[in-house]
Amino acid sequence: MAVSSTPRRKHMQKNHPPLSASHPAAAPHLPGGPLPWLGRLRSEAIASYQAGGLPSRKLEDWRNTPLDHLNSLNLTPVELATPTVIDAVPVWQRDLVDGHSAVFVNGRYYPSLSRLPDLPDGAAIGSLADLLETRPDVVEDHIGRLATIQGHAMAALNTAYLGDGLVVFLPPGTVLDHPLHLINIAAPTQDAVAIQPRHLLILETGSAMTLVESNGGLGGTAYLSNAVTEVSLAAGARLQHVKAQLESPNATHLATTAVSVGEGAHFDAFTLNSGAALARQETYVNITGRHGAARVNGAYLAAAGRQQDNLTRIVHDTTDSVSRQNFRGVIDARGKGVFQGKVLVKRHAQRTDGHQLNRVLLLAPGARIDAKPELEIYADDVKCSHGATAGELDDGALFYLCARGIPRPIARRMLIEAFVGEALAEIANEPLRQSFTALVREWLDEHIGVPA
Repeated sequence: MAVSSTPRRKHMQKNHPPLSASHPAAAPHLPGGPLPWLGRLRSEAIASYQAGGLPSRKLEDWRNTPLDHLNSLNLTPVELATPTVIDAVPVWQRDLVDGHSAVFVNGRYYPSLSRLPDLPDGAAIGSLADLLETRPDVVEDHIGRLATIQGHAMAALNTAYLGDGLVVFLPPGTVLDHPLHLINIAAPTQDAVAIQPRHLLILETGSAMTLVESNGGLGGTAYLSNAVTEVSLAAGARLQHVKAQLESPNATHLATTAVSVGEGAHFDAFTLNSGAALARQETYVNITGRHGAARVNGAYLAAAGRQQDNLTRIVHDTTDSVSRQNFRGVIDARGKGVFQGKVLVKRHAQRTDGHQLNRVLLLAPGARIDAKPELEIYADDVKCSHGATAGELDDGALFYLCARGIPRPIARRMLIEAFVGEALAEIANEPLRQSFTALVREWLDEHIGVPA
């Protein structure tokens, strides 16, 4: 489904991959260089990326999301750029959640700004680069197992430059009482850089945690943030992953999250996308254990001239599993949203319960949404549904509020905030929901006006 007030324009994609030519120069600066298995993994990944280059709009999953501009940015791998020093975390990220934090600046761990929790024996939270030096066996057993590089160019590019990121390993029965805040900061550099964080979360049987992720940029320099996160949830494990993406206006934010959900495990994700010139969140969930559940929800706010893109793929690969998707989008004049959601139910996955919904508000002429909800079902005993709607604010609701003395601009603002609030209600943690509500209100203050 495509909704727009202007004709669609055709774009041509030049298939000239940036960054790959710099890989030989950057490789000696990557952590874990002497490890043979890691060298093989990086070599396979860069070969895969070079074979196809940047995703072309000829590919179905990318036909509404051009990456042509990356060719003209002359991106430098962050490993070859001059290191940037910062002395504080941006206020909005610092105040987002009260808990422990792991800070990464331009994709590199910043211990001086981080505050990690005390952990029981066997648990680990820290830097991937450090673990590649001290416990490479732990990384080798898990890295690259879920995020596929074949046919996924940006995941392949990230793997080729695999260097640093957050690693969490929770042994059986370990529960983190407070949220862990993953803070990603893009700091200004002399050149336009490509930042490629790689995060790995391994939750063993019965373990549980809340991960809050925030992504922001300092200054107006153009950059690429191309992140990959792999999540393995064993039987009965629970992860709540709440993400806020408020990158700089000139940034390109591409993120891939690949999740395996075991028996009775629960993956609960919420993403707020409101920053960057172009942002794309890809979420791949494979439910492999009976009674496994996945909730993949979000809100996306596209200001004038910006694009917010969400792609989800949930595979039900077992009986008696559940998935829910609930997305809300708000798109202003000349803004664009993309939603591609797919639920795949395999033949043996009887008694699957899967539902998906995407609703969008178009605030002005020129606002555009391209939506493609899909169900692919091979089992015969299922409860599945999907839907996508797009439209303007309800004139009847506006009239109702105005008839009660509320000025039209304030009434309009109230209705938009209530619409997004339906998505924010999916965040179970009350303090987190309040923090994300505040971020939405700040966006509305800037782009809609009439502060609440």
